[in-house]
This record gives sequence, C-alpha cells and structure tokens, in this order.
Amino acid sequence: MVPVQITYHGVTSSPAVTALVEERAERLQRVCQNIQRCRVVIDSPHHHQSHGRHYRVCIDLVVPGREIVYGRDAADASINEDLYAAVGQAFDAVKRRLSAKPARRRA
Repeated sequence: MVPVQITYHGVTSSPAVTALVEERAERLQRVCQNIQRCRVVIDSPHHHQSHGRHYRVCIDLVVPGREIVYGRDAADASINEDLYAAVGQAFDAVKRRLSAKPARRRA
C-alpha cells in the first residue's frame, strides 16, 4: 500500500475525497511499485462569491532517485471548480510524469 498523507486547507475533509485520493494513489503503484511517500494537499485558495469555489490539488511523490511535484508552480493548470476533477487531473499528471522515462544524461 502507498503511504499517503492528505492535508486539507480551506476545505472540509471528506471521507469520499479521502477514499478517492487513496484509490488513485494505489493506482500509481501499477506504474511504479517502489513509491516511498505520497503527500497530497487539497486547497481552496480563492473564495469568489460570483465565480464559485476553486480547488487546487498539490501532489509530492517520492520514488528512489527522484521527486515528482505537481500543482505548486503557477504554470500548472491545477485550479479546478470540481474537487473530484481536480484530484483526477492531478493524479493523471503525476502518472504521466512517473511513467515518462528519465532523460539520458550526456557526459
């Protein structure tokens, strides 16, 4: 089982969201079996009355030899109006980064 640490900021914790995060983290094991740590931060950074609530999911995944971070850079399109879609989008992006072969280094 993947060790998952979930933190909620500005969002009430939900058993359904927690279960979704844990299930998606388990799916990552199909791509990489030696995940050492998975930290997930679910945040609602903006509270707009007219635009609704927005969610950001940040994932910090550690595997031997590298760390994969999603959702911390402004360049990441990681804000979504649907919390479940935001979780899915974040885990899909991490899965793509995890399954991509590391670039070969030139000497």
